[in-house]
Amino acid sequence: MNRAYVIIDVQQDMTERVALTLSTRDGVILVDIVEDKPEVIMVVQAKSRQKLAELTIRALTSVESFTEVLQLMPARSNINHEAAAMIKNSQFTVYS
Repeated sequence: MNRAYVIIDVQQDMTERVALTLSTRDGVILVDIVEDKPEVIMVVQAKSRQKLAELTIRALTSVESFTEVLQLMPARSNINHEAAAMIKNSQFTVYS
């Protein structure tokens, strides 16, 4: 799965509206309101990077008139699976 983490600065007094709107969009798996600017963190997830881009743009477009600045951080969530496979196939002993 591919994910995009988006940090959004929201116009004054629009934080809850933006968070509620984003939480209803396809692909959005998490929306949190933080205590200081930036005020909203959104996580979008999709099977392909193309679909991730489409869903992220749709979500952001739905709130663009209420946002000031945003920071987009795309990520691959399969890194943990790759690391686990590397450890499993190694000579190292892992203690939990």
